[in-house]
Amino acid sequence: MLNAALNDGSRKKPDGTPSVSRIAGAMLLGALGAVALVVTSGSVHTMLLTSESAPSRVTDVEPLTVYYWPMWGRAGHVFWMLDEAEYPYVHVSDKEHIAEVASAFGAMNDTFAPPIVKDGDFLLSQSVALAIYLGEKLGFDHGVPDNFKAMQHLSDLLDFFNEAGKAATTPQLLHEFVDGAFFGARFDNWVGNIERSIVGPYYYGEEITYVDFFMANCVEWAHNRVFDAVEPVTGDKWAGYPKVNKVLELVRQTRGYKVSKLAHVIPPYIATEDFVAEFSK
Repeated sequence: MLNAALNDGSRKKPDGTPSVSRIAGAMLLGALGAVALVVTSGSVHTMLLTSESAPSRVTDVEPLTVYYWPMWGRAGHVFWMLDEAEYPYVHVSDKEHIAEVASAFGAMNDTFAPPIVKDGDFLLSQSVALAIYLGEKLGFDHGVPDNFKAMQHLSDLLDFFNEAGKAATTPQLLHEFVDGAFFGARFDNWVGNIERSIVGPYYYGEEITYVDFFMANCVEWAHNRVFDAVEPVTGDKWAGYPKVNKVLELVRQTRGYKVSKLAHVIPPYIATEDFVAEFSK
């Protein structure tokens, strides 16, 4: 399946319908492969994920390069899909070299900020675009029933990711997010919407797709960013969403998830003891 996906120049789905990048390629800039990351403070560390513990099945392609910080963060789904497919990649994680491809740090191109993936001479940024591109490239699009519905679901998940991230910046905002009166609790509104989007056991049924990897990354990040830390105060906010929890469980069982040694979140993006104490008042 993987080699067929790599060699399919038409990039059509098995039923003959155009792929997401063919339909919306201009909007998403096509999309690019991704990479896994190994970083030690002070210098760039690049690494092919073809080590003894994780041999690659793909030997006739150039490795992709992923530019991202030394954590899963917004790029967990990128690393997990690449590792699950055993596709060779290099991870570059220091700011000096990220700045060479990120226009947010001075590069004169159109990829603003990491995660950024380099595939040959092609650069692509934005986590949603990377999810779709890698999903197609590595064969994780075969269970997607509708391209545009998948884009909606990815956008929903990204909105949740961003809102939860903003809420985690202060105890007051987090209270508003989990139990505020403004349109009800945004956490429950968002996660309830995600729950209703899932067919089960995976997002679209019996086959794992790039949307599953993306959802798991957003939820895993929220757990590690703040929700695990404040659970003694809030209780398990995820308990009422069995389909969300099942997708996360299934992705955690994949080889791609298990072989990565990266932290999901690193300081200063983790709720501190002082944050939790203030939230508890």
